[in-house]
Amino acid sequence: MRTDGPKGLYRGFGISVVTYAPSNAVWWASYSVAQRMVWGGVGYYLSNKKGGEGSDRSINGANVLRPDTKTVMAVQGVSAAMAGGMSALITMPLDTIKTRLQVLDGDENGRRGPTVMQTVRSLVKEGGWTACYRGLGPRWASMSVSATTMITTYEFLKRLSAKNQEVLT
Repeated sequence: MRTDGPKGLYRGFGISVVTYAPSNAVWWASYSVAQRMVWGGVGYYLSNKKGGEGSDRSINGANVLRPDTKTVMAVQGVSAAMAGGMSALITMPLDTIKTRLQVLDGDENGRRGPTVMQTVRSLVKEGGWTACYRGLGPRWASMSVSATTMITTYEFLKRLSAKNQEVLT
């Protein structure tokens, strides 16, 4: 606030929007694909397991596995972590550029900080294109843990709300 005023608080806002919008789009698409993959593996495991924990039921003459709540939450958590990792991997260059723009100051003559293109050129000059992936491990872990926490909480509250609605009717 002292050096840049309120404008300094919003440094990198535009690039943040450009980073987080694709990140969320990639996350939701990846989550859907990951869920199908994980459910496929879980379904295969449960159907081959003798006396599985999931209860069987018949719909139109076909046996259908019905997994327990713990299995559902585990699949959602694993799928969320996988989606978080995929989103981190795909959008990491945008996040690296965003972070650089937010932390770099303009020079002392009151000029603005570097542009997006200047930042990209500087990164590539410093370490090639792999420089755009600096910090991927921590970002991967952060996004995976955050996504797992978010989706399992959301799905739990959704199930809890649906149960409460069943009681009311």
